Amino acid sequence: FISTPINPQILLERLNVFFRVRGTFVEKSQTPMLFDLHAKNNIVIVQIEGNFDPANLEIMNYKMRVFFNKKKIYYPKVFLIFPSLYPETITKENLEVLFGFLKFPEFKFLPRNVKILTNNRILLQLLKESEAFSKFERVSSYYDGMQLLNTDFDKHTEVPVEYLKAGSSYIFDLFDNEGDVRIPALSKVTDEMKYYLLKTGVNKLRYYSEESIDKITNNPNVTKESVNSDPKLKQFDFMLAEAENMESEHMSLILLNDKIKLFLNKLKGMKILVISNDDNEKEIIYKALNDYVKVDYFDPDGDIIELMNNEKYILVFIDHALENQKAIKILSNIRRIATRRRTTVIILAKSLNKIELSKYKSAGTDFALLSPFSNIKLLNQVYESIIIDRRN
Repeated sequence: FISTPINPQILLERLNVFFRVRGTFVEKSQTPMLFDLHAKNNIVIVQIEGNFDPANLEIMNYKMRVFFNKKKIYYPKVFLIFPSLYPETITKENLEVLFGFLKFPEFKFLPRNVKILTNNRILLQLLKESEAFSKFERVSSYYDGMQLLNTDFDKHTEVPVEYLKAGSSYIFDLFDNEGDVRIPALSKVTDEMKYYLLKTGVNKLRYYSEESIDKITNNPNVTKESVNSDPKLKQFDFMLAEAENMESEHMSLILLNDKIKLFLNKLKGMKILVISNDDNEKEIIYKALNDYVKVDYFDPDGDIIELMNNEKYILVFIDHALENQKAIKILSNIRRIATRRRTTVIILAKSLNKIELSKYKSAGTDFALLSPFSNIKLLNQVYESIIIDRRN
């Protein structure tokens, strides 16, 4: 007899015992490869435990190929999860079989579309040593992996260290392949920096933007007052700038670039929350974002902790004009429940000074949107804020 649901490994063992079937079977003393493969939207999630078995890895690749072809997905996304693995089968040869899907000619696998969740040091070291596999991002949790793949936040550009100009500064942090900040945003590049990086084997750095390096360079001939050593405070320059003139709804839609449209489409099905007594601001936010996300409203006198415990919001707008510094209190309570990676908070204000901005930063956000604001300015602020929070 054999119990149901049937375990394929036990079935093979039963056949071998009673019919003496010739073939290769895993000994009882060896843990078999257990894997689960399922899809969520256009993402294939693969979980492997025990050992890497080349035959099962080939089957896994075949199933992935069938799924992507059936769904007509030409830029596939893959989330690989390895909770526990025995070291004897973690080899370069088995990794080549594991990542066999990268060689499918009908698909293009971008490094940012492959995420890996594991704490296995041997596996991580082999991935790091491989030129082909080292570009895949390691994530710290299932939630982070799915968020990054669903919203496609990981848009980065690489630049050779030799190309960096001494005396210049860049408006984005520059990271190495390990994800460490090597040159913070707005820091002046020196020849000594470049020499040190090259000497230690860092030949290229990356920044998270699709803009060319020339467009994110501050002119070295123009002296700029440093905002703060904390790169996040570069947002203050934008917060304190004069509000842009309002554009018409028609012009806003024309000016909205394809990158932001794509980003907003990735947010469909998610929720945002607006906490304000200003009906005009609420209407602008609703019209700009209702096509992409579900917009909820909240009474400033209500229990925000209870709401955040029961609902997941990717973004919350809080009106600075709420009485008795209620905006700070609401923000602080939100941060008791939700980290910045889970929920981004944007402050709505007609004006803010640096002291007020500093208080908001201490309470849990760097982002503010000054009114009057246009449709395009609102969408740009949403895009920038969510990406920065999920990246850090």
